[in-house]
Amino acid sequence: MEVFEEQVISATLNRDIDIYHRRPCAPAVCVTVKHGWERVNVDLVPFVKNPFKEWPIAWPRKDAPWPSQAKVQEIKKAGIDLVAKTMWRPSFSAIERIILEDIDEDGGHRKDSLKILKTVLQSSWERVEKALCSYHLKTILFWTCEKHPDPSEWATLEDSLNLLVDELIRGLEQEKPSIPHYFLPKENLFEDTGHLHVLLEEVKQLRKDPVSYLKIETILNNRVGEELTSLIPDVWSRARFTTEEMQLWVSEDSLVEYFTRNPI
Repeated sequence: MEVFEEQVISATLNRDIDIYHRRPCAPAVCVTVKHGWERVNVDLVPFVKNPFKEWPIAWPRKDAPWPSQAKVQEIKKAGIDLVAKTMWRPSFSAIERIILEDIDEDGGHRKDSLKILKTVLQSSWERVEKALCSYHLKTILFWTCEKHPDPSEWATLEDSLNLLVDELIRGLEQEKPSIPHYFLPKENLFEDTGHLHVLLEEVKQLRKDPVSYLKIETILNNRVGEELTSLIPDVWSRARFTTEEMQLWVSEDSLVEYFTRNPI
């Protein structure tokens, strides 16, 4: 890792980039890129591009109806990388991007549903329980797509959101919470977590009445009201905001900045 850090420092000499020493127990070299008044923090880690001669994992699962065979071949062609963490581990970020890039080409609302859950996670659920993160939600999306390959099940945003929430509830309701890694299902992403009772109740409230729950989230968190409203037009028509509630919403420019900094 020291060699990698030296290479990063050498490559950034005489450039408008600040280098910070990596954090204890973290494999990244932290870089701050300056552009005018803007500052962007980037964590750099060494990786090996697709070193495997053959496809190294038992995926796709036998007879899995999703993703399509064409998509599977595209994924296998891209391959799996290795990234340095506490040890060399497979990285699935590249093939996850391939899956997500056209996941809604059938007109479904998978990405919008994921964005809603990530928004609620960042604005509320993370304060309740730190165990849940955006990668868990993306994994939930992949599993749900595989279990529900019929495009008609994703035709409305309300149905799509309910599918994801139901899958999340199933994982949280178990005696030991479990979200299996999508590509390595023997690995539980909640491996070191106890029961998440409070978080489970929050998720159940969202499932019981998504319109009211998201309305409350909008008012309490004062960050993403207009974005949530635009994401759920087919169910939001049943909810109306008062003038006082409207005044709590942030400006359009702030919303653009928020979702620029927090993409799917």
